Amino acid sequence: MKKEARGPGAVIKPYPSCMSGADSDPRLLDRLRAWRAPSAPDRSIESDITRLVRQIETRTKAVGGFDELWATSLPQRLAAKSRVIRWTKAGDLHIGADDAPTRYAIDAWLRSGGLEKLRGASSRGIRAINLK
Repeated sequence: MKKEARGPGAVIKPYPSCMSGADSDPRLLDRLRAWRAPSAPDRSIESDITRLVRQIETRTKAVGGFDELWATSLPQRLAAKSRVIRWTKAGDLHIGADDAPTRYAIDAWLRSGGLEKLRGASSRGIRAINLK
């Protein structure tokens, strides 16, 4: 096997014939320009709506229908300042409260029989409620 010469006296080989063919056929160069040109940005609302629908579906799956149960079982003043974040298959219900006084009031409501009310109204098991 012959080694390629390197150094100041080395002969540089030209590109293969397939590389120089773009000069002979202008259609190839036009196709390359079209392929490499940046595409126009999508200015329609379709991508935003698709992303929003995906977020809603994800949230609906995460809460497992407990958002409606939470809103109907809880007193109105507490339901307005809290939301269901997610429900796990293990039975943990994660609740978010807007502020510390609301979290305290929800905790007091749960300890005074609210948890049993939720467990009775739910078709799924509730093991624990985590307030955040």
